[in-house]
Amino acid sequence: MVASGSPPLYYQWRFNGARIADASLSSYTRNNVQPSDAGSYSVVITQRGGLDQQQPSVLTVILPARITVQPADVTVSMGADAQFTVTATEPRR
Repeated sequence: MVASGSPPLYYQWRFNGARIADASLSSYTRNNVQPSDAGSYSVVITQRGGLDQQQPSVLTVILPARITVQPADVTVSMGADAQFTVTATEPRR
């Protein structure tokens, strides 16, 4: 999105409709994203002539798989095949 209009332009970023404290620049960065950061982000831009609100953009946080059973130690003779098995669960969203 590119904002245009007569300066000054004022920006206020929102998360799930609520204002984000100290998020008043033309861009917003979320560092070290966690599952609780997933949701809708939007910005309200105001100027002397009124305001405009961006359609929300959705942030989805993909969680890594979780190992529930670690592979066990295996002892084999030289030249034999060794097989390791692990059990993992699909991440919850």
